[in-house]
Amino acid sequence: MSWLDSLDAKRYVADILVKSGVPLQLKVASICREFARSCDDVETIANIGRLVYSPGDDSSKYREIDHAMRFSKMITIGRSPLELLSVDVLIECKSREDVSYFVFKDDIEKFGEAAPVASVLGDAPLVGKLRARSGMVDVHAEVVTVKIEGGKTPKALDKENLIYNAAGALYDFILDDIDVRSLELQKDALIRALRETSLDQTLKKGIRRAAKERKEPESILTEHQVDAFFNMAEDFDYDWHIKGYLPIVCVDGGVYEAGGVGSTEFLPLESCYCVVRKQGWPGNAWRYLANVRPEATVILTNPDGLPSVLAMAQRWFDGLISNASKAGHEIIERAPIAAARIQDRLSTAPEQRRYRSDWMSR
Repeated sequence: MSWLDSLDAKRYVADILVKSGVPLQLKVASICREFARSCDDVETIANIGRLVYSPGDDSSKYREIDHAMRFSKMITIGRSPLELLSVDVLIECKSREDVSYFVFKDDIEKFGEAAPVASVLGDAPLVGKLRARSGMVDVHAEVVTVKIEGGKTPKALDKENLIYNAAGALYDFILDDIDVRSLELQKDALIRALRETSLDQTLKKGIRRAAKERKEPESILTEHQVDAFFNMAEDFDYDWHIKGYLPIVCVDGGVYEAGGVGSTEFLPLESCYCVVRKQGWPGNAWRYLANVRPEATVILTNPDGLPSVLAMAQRWFDGLISNASKAGHEIIERAPIAAARIQDRLSTAPEQRRYRSDWMSR
């Protein structure tokens, strides 16, 4: 008798297939396709699907992200009207049998302030204006995973570092995609243009004056000085692409808000963002991140909450684009000079930067 003739055997095979994680990946892919089709501005969104890549340090290896989407649009940076601003939604699917996720909420924070944003512009004022009040908010939380057998019988804490491992895979891709080696070449060219036009000295002398007037240092430059910088810099092929990343861990278990220590109230939760320590993050990429922090932040959700997380990603992207249109001509045009000034200052900093969470600045 074949296993196809046994109902128990077929149920067992079905259980094995569910545990493989493929059904969860297919469900996530379906949700993303439907979301992309429903977007008002379909030209800004690309549903990439499974993303396979070879790390820059070893092209013989291949890794993958379970699902990726990209929001993108051309904006003006410097004197180039066709530069890309994008948000990559990166989803790692994790299917585990009989595991639920219990969330202890912290104060509501703006996840957009913690999500990685990278470019050669680093922390230039233009990038700060893009990120300010850009519309992406989520609940910061500590997450405890619990084994609940058959969805009925709580057993014990689940000791697998599932969120940590998934975040590690997502941030391995982000670090590779930032492409520090390419940004280093651009940074060096920017600093060279700044120094050869002597704007580094002009800006150092004018910083106090600009601060008193509550302006950015680049505002003190004359049009002639700005022209001189761009004439010097135009020999290099810059990529002003500003990249935002939204890393998501999508699980197939329930996500619940715990009412507090000892509370018996557990409410379903669509999503939360978690903070983990990722070895090697941010590494040498710290010079090119708009918000430098050693924590790796990820969104935790499940298929029920994923549509709202994708909508949140779109609001974040729309907020970035809206802010770009309001940044002001001077901030936009002189963003490369601001980046050169900041990178020149950071060029004396050690490669591996020290960090403490209570330090208020770089």
